[in-house]
Amino acid sequence: MQGSRLVWLAAASVIVLGTASASAQQFSCPRKGGTLTFAQEAKVNSLDQHTSSTISTRNVAMNMFEALTTRDENMNPIPELADEV
Repeated sequence: MQGSRLVWLAAASVIVLGTASASAQQFSCPRKGGTLTFAQEAKVNSLDQHTSSTISTRNVAMNMFEALTTRDENMNPIPELADEV
């Protein structure tokens, strides 16, 4: 009984250590440039935020355009494009 527990413990240790080392090797330093492709749940009607009120347009615009201000982790306004708030 004690021997089979030891075998199971050794097998579990090998699996855990094997997956930990494999996942550590998959990551590398980020590269600059290239192409980013992502999926959108709906068609974007326009890239002009003023002519569209759809969520899909908003989601794309938030990733393309910067705002004058944004919020920090405490929800305080901080400048993004603005010089000061």
